[in-house]
Amino acid sequence: MTGVDAAHHSPSTIDLDGRVFAETSNSFTGQVHGATRVRYHQDNAVLWADYDRHTRR
Repeated sequence: MTGVDAAHHSPSTIDLDGRVFAETSNSFTGQVHGATRVRYHQDNAVLWADYDRHTRR
């Protein structure tokens, strides 16, 4: 959805702001592991995420 399209839609009824997800499975070529966390941010209809991939010792 482009910024123009977003202006014509109502905000999501699902609020993901501040939610943190962990992976439960991975593909053979995947690059995440059990310590990877994805944190979602939301401002009305705009959604983005960042992730933290801690390394295992």
